[in-house]
Amino acid sequence: MKNIKRKCPSMQKIMFPFSSICISQKQRIKKRKKFALLFMKLLITIYFQTGMQKMRSSESKDFILHGTLDVCKAMISCIDEDQIKELYEYTKSLLQLRLNCLGHLVSRSTIDEKSTVVDIIPEAVLCTKENSVKARAAAYSLLIVIGHALHKFTPDNPKGCLKEYMTYLLAGLAGNPHFISATVLAVGRVMYEFKDELDSDIISNLISIMCELVKAKSREIVVSALSFFKILFATVDANCLQPHVKTMISSLTSIASDNQRAFRFKVKELFTRLVRKFGYEMISKMMPPNYQKQLNNIRKIEARK
Repeated sequence: MKNIKRKCPSMQKIMFPFSSICISQKQRIKKRKKFALLFMKLLITIYFQTGMQKMRSSESKDFILHGTLDVCKAMISCIDEDQIKELYEYTKSLLQLRLNCLGHLVSRSTIDEKSTVVDIIPEAVLCTKENSVKARAAAYSLLIVIGHALHKFTPDNPKGCLKEYMTYLLAGLAGNPHFISATVLAVGRVMYEFKDELDSDIISNLISIMCELVKAKSREIVVSALSFFKILFATVDANCLQPHVKTMISSLTSIASDNQRAFRFKVKELFTRLVRKFGYEMISKMMPPNYQKQLNNIRKIEARK
């Protein structure tokens, strides 16, 4: 442009207004784009807020809820962080429906889809720690459905099937404390449901694992392990448990010092169950001296009943 002006000064009169028009037009386009972006952001925010109100309305039908949820999810790239959190909190309540849906799919699965069924196990295990009561119940139901599906794949070997299922579940013990806690809860529920297929190897393996976990520093793990022992005493008969009583008492009396006070009532309840199942004399011989007073109190309380 400058070269043209130098070589041909007469063109300056023509080029100057033309360039001014171009610059002015460019600025107008920029302003329009900026306005359009602001308007679209405002419009998306309004649509999102309206959608969330519609989803939270008790009058909305299922197909409207699902359609509105899809629209809100499509806006994720355009909404702010607070709105994303709001959508996430809402969708957590739909977890129960997802787990129920997975349960229906698993119940109709075939042996060719076994790998897909196994892939669902970690999600079902983790959901046993959800805050929602309905989501937890759906997670436990899904674990049972998976167990029945695996049994359906190999109907001639139910004990081997349960052992395989336990192997899949116990893989969760390699995770963080939250996942370990969820794994223990899942194992306890599966053990209770399929108690007729339990054999001595499975029982011994589970008891040895839980005896170590109950001594963990994480309270989340300890409370789950204590819950497992409660299920164990209610599920397995005295003859199968008797060889492991001494090991279990040793573990229950070796809980980390930081956790002893917090779980003293739960441990006392387990001692009470052991006394009912095996008698005071047998348990007293295995109990450390510093627990004899507590055991004597349990005996007196049980004698009054």
